[in-house]
Amino acid sequence: MRKFLIVVTVILISACSDEVNSDFKDMGIITGEDFRRCMCCGGWFIDINSETYRFNKLPENSNLDLNIEEFPIQVYLDWIADENACLGDEIIIERIEKITP
Repeated sequence: MRKFLIVVTVILISACSDEVNSDFKDMGIITGEDFRRCMCCGGWFIDINSETYRFNKLPENSNLDLNIEEFPIQVYLDWIADENACLGDEIIIERIEKITP
């Protein structure tokens, strides 16, 4: 019986792990809005794997409202490079979820 309780406890603890969202491509940190004034500027900055990118919008099913969130925001996300990038640092976020403590 004691072994059974230990096994159940281990299973329950592992189910509560932070790795629940390991099906996302990357983790990132949204650091803030791009306030620069140029033809290709705007959107928000996000750091992914030691690189800084920009994005212009979130997917419709996102749980984020960047107008009321406090930066920086840690997120899980799936993304691709924007083929129509103007400055070359733009990405398209396909799926995103805020990491809650």
